[in-house]
Amino acid sequence: MPEPFTLAVVSRAPAEQRRFVHDVLADTIGAVGALHSGTRVLPVPIEFRYAKTPSMRRWAPTRTGDRPTPARLWDPGDLDVPNLRRVDVALPARLLDRWDCRLLVLPTTCGGAELDTLPRENMGILFVRQPRGSSDVEEELEEHLRDRVGAVVEPLLAPDLTARRSELRIEEFPGATVPFVLPLVTARFHPAAADESEESELLRLTVAALRAAPQLTTQIRTGQDGRRERLRSLGAAWVDNTARLASTAQNAMPDDYARRIPTVTKALDRITVVAGLADAIEMRRLRRRLARRLHEYNEEGPVVEPVVTEDPPLPPGTGYAHDRNLLAGLLRAAAGDESLGLTEQELASFGGLSQRVEEDRVEIAVMGRFSSGKSSVINAMLEVENNDRDPVLLPTNVKRETSTINIIEWAPERSLLGIDLLTATELRFLRPSGIRDGFKVAEEEVAAFAAWRASGEVASGDFVVTDMSPDGRDYAVAASRDDESFRRILDTTGGTAKFVYPHRSASAPQLPGAPVARSARIDRFDQPPPPLGASDLKTALRAVAVPSYALRVHHLRIGYNHPLLKHVSFIDTPGSDAPVPHHREMARRIIAERKCPVIYCFDGTGSFEGKEDTANLRFLASCGVGQESSRFFFVLTRRGSLDPQGTDARKQETLLKDHMERMGVGRPVTYFVETRTRNQAFDNLAEAVGKYVATIREPRLLAWIDEARHALAEVARRHEAQLEQSRLREQARKAAADRLRSQHRRMKRILDDLETSPGWGRFWAREQVGSRLQQLTRPVQLTIEGLVDKDAFDDVETTLEGQFATLNTGAEAQVREVLNGMAGKFATLVAEALPEQSIARPPYTHEEVFFTAETTLGGAGRAIWHSLWDRIFNGESRAKDITDNRGRIENPWNVSCSAGHADARRLVDEHHAQLRAEGERVAGSVAAELAALEAPADLVSADVLRDRHDLAQRYRRLLGDLRRRSPAP
Repeated sequence: MPEPFTLAVVSRAPAEQRRFVHDVLADTIGAVGALHSGTRVLPVPIEFRYAKTPSMRRWAPTRTGDRPTPARLWDPGDLDVPNLRRVDVALPARLLDRWDCRLLVLPTTCGGAELDTLPRENMGILFVRQPRGSSDVEEELEEHLRDRVGAVVEPLLAPDLTARRSELRIEEFPGATVPFVLPLVTARFHPAAADESEESELLRLTVAALRAAPQLTTQIRTGQDGRRERLRSLGAAWVDNTARLASTAQNAMPDDYARRIPTVTKALDRITVVAGLADAIEMRRLRRRLARRLHEYNEEGPVVEPVVTEDPPLPPGTGYAHDRNLLAGLLRAAAGDESLGLTEQELASFGGLSQRVEEDRVEIAVMGRFSSGKSSVINAMLEVENNDRDPVLLPTNVKRETSTINIIEWAPERSLLGIDLLTATELRFLRPSGIRDGFKVAEEEVAAFAAWRASGEVASGDFVVTDMSPDGRDYAVAASRDDESFRRILDTTGGTAKFVYPHRSASAPQLPGAPVARSARIDRFDQPPPPLGASDLKTALRAVAVPSYALRVHHLRIGYNHPLLKHVSFIDTPGSDAPVPHHREMARRIIAERKCPVIYCFDGTGSFEGKEDTANLRFLASCGVGQESSRFFFVLTRRGSLDPQGTDARKQETLLKDHMERMGVGRPVTYFVETRTRNQAFDNLAEAVGKYVATIREPRLLAWIDEARHALAEVARRHEAQLEQSRLREQARKAAADRLRSQHRRMKRILDDLETSPGWGRFWAREQVGSRLQQLTRPVQLTIEGLVDKDAFDDVETTLEGQFATLNTGAEAQVREVLNGMAGKFATLVAEALPEQSIARPPYTHEEVFFTAETTLGGAGRAIWHSLWDRIFNGESRAKDITDNRGRIENPWNVSCSAGHADARRLVDEHHAQLRAEGERVAGSVAAELAALEAPADLVSADVLRDRHDLAQRYRRLLGDLRRRSPAP
């Protein structure tokens, strides 16, 4: 009796694999417990086979040997035994009986090396891929699959197939037994139903195609000696094509057909019976059936209409925005009110303050894996309908859409406001992969560089190509300024291969026997990219998504008319596991450097323990999510795709929080949102974001109000003084004029000293800040300079972490002291020169640390030491390791140090500018008083001056009322 056919289910996506197996075995639902244990996936293979009586066998070394476990013991805790190797489960699953095969579910940690250990006969591989497309690790597994009998399936959820979701296409997959990807709604398998569903039929045909390759070919080889004449009569083509016949189409595995084919006779008899199907090659039939099914999905999917309520939830930050808009309106009204009689300096002061208020924006970064719902969340925040086929603002799709960093700002109408281009960049064409000897081809970067060279955007001499040896061992053999070695990549891949192999290796395509380009550094672009030629935003975004354009973009500025965008701008980042590392690095740099609020999106229907989400959580932890969690918002999307009762949703939230706790970020609040209908969780998210916006902008809003009230008080005081002076006698007016002239001259000297005084002016403050910070940074510099041997790197990350904390605390204290000294001296001199005047000292509003530590500590935590083998046989030296590892710390430290000094100098300049503006306002007020005093007595009547004074006081009272009730969330 030959071995039964085994279908190995391989996946790197735990949720998709779990859903697929669950739906195949849906009529024996208890088996799912053996596949999934709480928050972890069982890390051993599980084989499911058909049997009328359920049983389970654990394969692990024991004293009494292996013994069956009763079916009622499905608790995965019973499987938590030492040295567990495999679990065999027998179930009365109808699909296993109907297909006559076994299901071998491999752990989601399985890689190419594990696939190579699987037998090749009587086994087919079914690769369950996540619907969002393939990650780097999945592409490596797919590359292994091309050498095996296998097929690729994308398990979809029913909501992904509505008319508003993505239009599905047949994706080619050359090299596999079934040469295209099958998208299936696995929930429609219905194994217990009497009639076979179309999904179940498609999967059965796929299994038949897989089993035909190893099974029929083996049987023909076994029996060919005794049946040679009969085989000849059927034609040699039958032998060659048996691997492509799915047991001869849809009648391959009916219930009345023998479940195993022990001899070639039965196989050939069956072929003879259905000889009319001989010219209907199974792949063609399967393709037609799949195309028809996809057409039904795309044309007949139900439309999900959003629920519209009478009182829609307010956008986040509405309370703060309302108060800020009131302040801006009062400032505009005061500046435009001729009855106030403002001077030019006062008009400029009000105008500058009004501009600062209106231009202030809170940047909110939206981060996550590709197709995790980032763009959908932003659309919903802006009350834009998410429509995959005809997007109104940001495109959304089951597949990845965002290919660049997009900053969404306010504009009168939907438009592309601008494109910020890079002046230089670096590309990597070949990367080491998990495949033995294989290199991953960076298709987007290869295509971009080829297009740049062809169009003349990158001229000869403006780039440096680093080559790799033909055998792939020497990763940097030479550098040149020509693209000959790059053209060898194009010749090797033909523009389609995702992996290449060293010269004379056992796999194809092989690199030529000459150096090939590994990477390229573009020093400058000789020409701008071609015009987009797009009249609307949707067309422009599609044009920019082309690699040759996207890789030249730092970010896009997209405009949209929504009140929320008048105080908030969104940074829509590409998926952090997108195929262009260039953009994920920029997205992380923006979040780390700007310290902006972050909305992190998880796909609520998938797994949270993948490599990319885990790496992102660690990155966010380095940005302070464990200590400063208020600016991080964790969102699960696609709530509407799960059960309405909420059981699965609560389970997913628990799994996420458990995983986040293991990652060291605690158990923060999570929001399981549905962006199409804006459920209660979405409203809670909007409210939480709004409260955060109001909280972080409270000091700034109050400072603006106080500044405006102070300026209006000075206007009222000036009018009061003018009113008093209008009643002075001529002699008194002359004496007062002399006094005002003297005060005005002294104010001019004070303003000059504010710039150049060696004891307290701007130059002094910049020098003081620089020297004090230099002293504070000395311990960090000495620590880095002391990294002269391997032992010195021990605990260097902990040491630097403490030194950075001390450095930033001291830096803030020193900068604050210098600024207070400059402002205090200025205020003292003004008070001495003009006792009746007062100035508003600028508030200290610096909200970030001066010296960022994340990249420096990251370098300290990943020291690389070559082994003794590398040092002896590959010429690697310990000294070079020390230099390289020190460079990984020193280089980001130098960047952080320079940025910290620049930030401190910028703060000095800002305080100086505000002090100078305040001084010029005071000087202008004195000059206005002097001009009024010297003017004819009847130039401005006493009644007009009295009205101006009263009007300034009314504006001031309005601002006082606003301050008492601000801020509101």
